[in-house]
Amino acid sequence: LTLPGEVRVYVTDMVVSLIAGAAVLRLLRKRRFDRYQRWLLLLGILLLVSLVRGVAAFGMQQSVNELRHYLFFAGVALYFATFPVSVGLYDRIGRIWLAMTIPMMIVVGLRWLAVFARVDLGVPAEKFGADAAIRVIDGPFTFFLAGAFVLTIPAWLWGERARWLRWISVLLLLFVLVLNRRTVWLAIVVGVAVVMLRDRRLGRRALLLVTLGAVMTAVAFVWLGGLQEGGD
Repeated sequence: LTLPGEVRVYVTDMVVSLIAGAAVLRLLRKRRFDRYQRWLLLLGILLLVSLVRGVAAFGMQQSVNELRHYLFFAGVALYFATFPVSVGLYDRIGRIWLAMTIPMMIVVGLRWLAVFARVDLGVPAEKFGADAAIRVIDGPFTFFLAGAFVLTIPAWLWGERARWLRWISVLLLLFVLVLNRRTVWLAIVVGVAVVMLRDRRLGRRALLLVTLGAVMTAVAFVWLGGLQEGGD
């Protein structure tokens, strides 16, 4: 769908706009906001101000394109902030998130097969923003895997009942590190630090997991060789 000013609207834009609108309607029913809701509302106001200033300086198309990425986060975050805190709800969200990483990792594996083994099973690179041999998916998709990895960190304290979660945790970390998105690496460091500060029992195990992932990544780069941008 193309709007005036050559602004293209995609299905994801409409979905996120509906979610943000639902969040605003839910907030209108509240008599008082908690601090997280106030911070998110402030972020929303800043985004609107930025959009207005951007339209005046750069035009509608570029300003909306820049806003789109922030709206994905702010709209969804505001919507979920309207629900009461519930361990059960967070657990369901986490399980759905982890389940959706499985097809994403399969896509990555298929793209690597096409790039390095010349076994093309029909997964187009342009659909996922591949911009280098090893980086077969775009940054936002890699962030999706990184967020799931951070969700698995507490499972390292759960004993035998969470063995499968620990395997997924190691697998996610390996995928994220080998995909070579440095901003994602930084986000993981910050995420691990936050989790460690909230639960001091995780300190050694979280550090060990990240160290293991770094070693595995170094071995992968040496073994595969020359898979980053350029020839150096």
